[in-house]
Amino acid sequence: MLPATQALETSATTTGAAPRVLEVLYSYRMGGSEILASRLSRALAARGVDVSTCSLHTEKGVISDELERAGIACKSFDLEHRSKLGKLLFPLQLFWYLKRHRFDVMHVHHVFVLRHCYRAARLAGIRRIVVTEHSDHEFRGHAGLRRDGHYFGNRADAVTVIHAGMQRYFEQDLDVDGAHIELIHNSVDTGKFHPGPDTSGLRQSLGLEPDCLLSGWVGRFHEAKDVGTLLRAFSMLLRQADQPVALAMAGDGEERAFAEALADQLGIADRVHFLGARDDIASLMRAFDLFVSSSHKEGVPLVLLEAMASGLPCVVTDVGGVADIVTPGCGAVVPPKKPDLLARAWLELVEDDALRAEKGRAALREAREKYRFDGMVDRFMTVLGLHRPDVRAEEHSVAP
Repeated sequence: MLPATQALETSATTTGAAPRVLEVLYSYRMGGSEILASRLSRALAARGVDVSTCSLHTEKGVISDELERAGIACKSFDLEHRSKLGKLLFPLQLFWYLKRHRFDVMHVHHVFVLRHCYRAARLAGIRRIVVTEHSDHEFRGHAGLRRDGHYFGNRADAVTVIHAGMQRYFEQDLDVDGAHIELIHNSVDTGKFHPGPDTSGLRQSLGLEPDCLLSGWVGRFHEAKDVGTLLRAFSMLLRQADQPVALAMAGDGEERAFAEALADQLGIADRVHFLGARDDIASLMRAFDLFVSSSHKEGVPLVLLEAMASGLPCVVTDVGGVADIVTPGCGAVVPPKKPDLLARAWLELVEDDALRAEKGRAALREAREKYRFDGMVDRFMTVLGLHRPDVRAEEHSVAP
């Protein structure tokens, strides 16, 4: 056990109070790391931990709204909209915020966020600092970020990563002490995401044929998701499929207008349905027949685990830790930016009902056996120095 962890547990035992934990997010907008931080914060609170959150970059948003409804305090420093003077004053303001609230543990999401708050946290007396990195692709193209990864990775009390490839990268390429690194897989709330009858009414609202096979995509319309490859592959699929097929895309973002224009240009707009931002993703998953993703930059998307827990076979691209999650039995993994290969793997599942059902069952087993939400929370409780017997709880269902 690391000394800082032992000190926290000893303090909690002698005072009877749980350590105060601050979850530090990049933003309060909807994104993968923000969703995970929100779910983890609510799970920690449900286990009796005194947890607060703050965002460095943005003002309050959908994530903070959900957290505040759950009774969790949210602070926004909103660097995005600050003047030059406001940005210069930020380190001092952060120091006083940390000092005033007397946090014991600071859990930071992303190394580049830790860069902005590490010194203030140490000066304020925070005894344990943990950083969780959600993706390694940006490190590979940014020398400054690689230096930060090495520097802060070795000065934080622990670094958690979400897949084995990232763990190797931090040890071998960033030269972070392996004793600092913990592999904690992303997870899914299997109490919320599970197979079942479609009660969403989605198929009826879209006017789909009774025998139509509906593929689903969920995410943020962002360059990293490469929706162009997805739509080009779907166009190829439409020309080859022997039955009606449709694609439903749930989400919003800066590239949505591009995606809609491309669907029109490819002549597939009548078979691609843009659903916009939704808060009923679990229900939508039960309306899909399979899940598809075409990202060319990714860590381990939470939505992929949600699809698997819903019993959906997955056709995905080989980026980040995706291939660790989608084993051959659960679906198909193809190289990124190859619409022809994506279409071929997609078509195989569309045309073979038995294969699709078999891979869906395997995906469900994987999600339930390896990626349960309560197991992830247990790991974070330990790494954060919070794992006391009196705060152990069963899996909690939390909203996205």
